[in-house]
Amino acid sequence: FLILTALHVLWGLTALLWKMDDKDPFEIELPDQWQEALTDLVRKVADEQKLPMPDAIRLHALSVAHVYQDRKGRSILTLGGIAVVALPRRAVAGIIAHELGHCHSGDTALSRLAFRWHLVIGKLESRYVGRSLHSFNPLTWVLRIYHWTYIAFWFANLRCAELAADQHEIEMVGRKHSAATL
Repeated sequence: FLILTALHVLWGLTALLWKMDDKDPFEIELPDQWQEALTDLVRKVADEQKLPMPDAIRLHALSVAHVYQDRKGRSILTLGGIAVVALPRRAVAGIIAHELGHCHSGDTALSRLAFRWHLVIGKLESRYVGRSLHSFNPLTWVLRIYHWTYIAFWFANLRCAELAADQHEIEMVGRKHSAATL
């Protein structure tokens, strides 16, 4: 059982070696001079809320907004083109405050770090689920209990991070506008 479990863990760790492409085909990178007004709005929100200014601002064809950290550790704020055009400036400022709140609390760095380990857990869980041989292995039980405990704490942490980011938006635009954009 020990050797079999060790082999499965080694097999799962191969997910750490996968080459990941950061490029999102729906993300639009515009020259700085084309988005001066948007950059000014982001800078105003960052200064007013004492949040970090992102390293890059991009538009997205599908998402309303998200923020992430690229391979080089730069924070990228991505705003949905439709949201920027269709929503009032104050609502967009609230969305920006929410996303920059994630940068401020370190959520983007943590997500980047955890992403590959989530692949390992997924790979191992896919191996264990539905295979009766693994139900007799107590080492598999320990590993799966660890996975489920980790996942429960991960989602609890995500929930706390969302609430903290929501608070930045509420401070920026008020409860009524926050409720409308969230």
